[in-house]
Amino acid sequence: MAEEAILRFSNTVRESWVNDRVSIQDPKALLIQFFTELEAESKEGVFYGCIFVNMCREYPEPDHVIHKVAVTHKEALYQEFKERLDNLGITDHKKRLNIELIYEGLLSKLLVYQDAKMVNDAKEIVLEILDD
Repeated sequence: MAEEAILRFSNTVRESWVNDRVSIQDPKALLIQFFTELEAESKEGVFYGCIFVNMCREYPEPDHVIHKVAVTHKEALYQEFKERLDNLGITDHKKRLNIELIYEGLLSKLLVYQDAKMVNDAKEIVLEILDD
């Protein structure tokens, strides 16, 4: 049952990425959409951390099916980030890594502080990196 639920959630998230690619034409806005989604969840008080990281913690055995689904989702997220950065012409490995780490770090900080202002700060930093 848990396997089915996390797989369904992963598919829903991936579908939202496809919808974003269709509805958001500006490449910067498309990248920032990752952060905007976190902002909305934080403001609504429904951000409980990354469910996929949480599942890896709950099912730490790499061969467990739920762990595998979580890893597959995180790899898909990385690929989606990569494609969105490619669309912006960002090829510098350090810039790409910094943006990814800002996002992943934001997930942790939001879990602890539930402060939507942190999302705005992260967006500003990412935009500075993009404009640099």
